[in-house]
Amino acid sequence: MLNRTNGGSMLSKIRMEGFKAYSTPVEVDLRLMTVFCGINGCGKSTILQALMALKQCFVGPASPKVVRLNG
Repeated sequence: MLNRTNGGSMLSKIRMEGFKAYSTPVEVDLRLMTVFCGINGCGKSTILQALMALKQCFVGPASPKVVRLNG
């Protein structure tokens, strides 16, 4: 979901399903400052990788076949 704030745009929610360990649908609300915390292996890095993959769809490398998830 995309919201307009202070003349710009930001994501306010991300929904994932079938991405890495998230086999069932998961929704994460995003704010101006969002902190992900939890035990090891609970999916914090997976959420960040999903956001990086989404970013690459819009401003990523020249080759659309490459999706880098390691930063």
